[in-house]
Amino acid sequence: MNADCVPPGTAIDAGPDGYTNDPAPQFTFSSVGGGAGFECSVDGGPYGSCHSPVSLSGLSEGAHSFTVRAFDDAGNVDPSPAFREFAIDRTVRAVGLRAKPKRKSGRGRKLGSVRVRLGEPGTASIGSTATVGGRVISLRKRRINFAAGGQQWINLIVRRDHGKWIRGAHRRGRKIAVAIDATFIDDHGNEAQRSRSFSIR
Repeated sequence: MNADCVPPGTAIDAGPDGYTNDPAPQFTFSSVGGGAGFECSVDGGPYGSCHSPVSLSGLSEGAHSFTVRAFDDAGNVDPSPAFREFAIDRTVRAVGLRAKPKRKSGRGRKLGSVRVRLGEPGTASIGSTATVGGRVISLRKRRINFAAGGQQWINLIVRRDHGKWIRGAHRRGRKIAVAIDATFIDDHGNEAQRSRSFSIR
């Protein structure tokens, strides 16, 4: 009887490749050539028995690796394990929202400006309101696309049809309270919220 000296092969069928915001990424894998079981290794650590699919929990943000090898009933182990590199990213980087009120309100519809900052590719959606004498006025909404991160100043402009309320507040010397809310979403699906407020007369 001839001894079985041919090791099985191993393939990763599914799992993150590159960035993921899943805190417990899952991998599925299979063998070819009569595999009887699998051994897995995370981040170059020791191999341990595993079954497909496997979920990796307790990983920190940053770069990681997953390795899996099949073995057969004769004790042959795949000498070229399947290998996958990936990174966990669950944070929107370098988010910033700075509000700058207009120094002298005058009679215009501009109430101030906002500096929006994002440290990676993604989008920022900015909504704002002005409250005058108990009346809430919606300001012009903005959405900024950051192809590679950066910052941008935008003006806080009252819609033309609501300009009369601002003009009335200017004439009477009433306080105008401005509230800004921003939602940042990076290209990996992570989300962050920021809010700012100020008042002018």
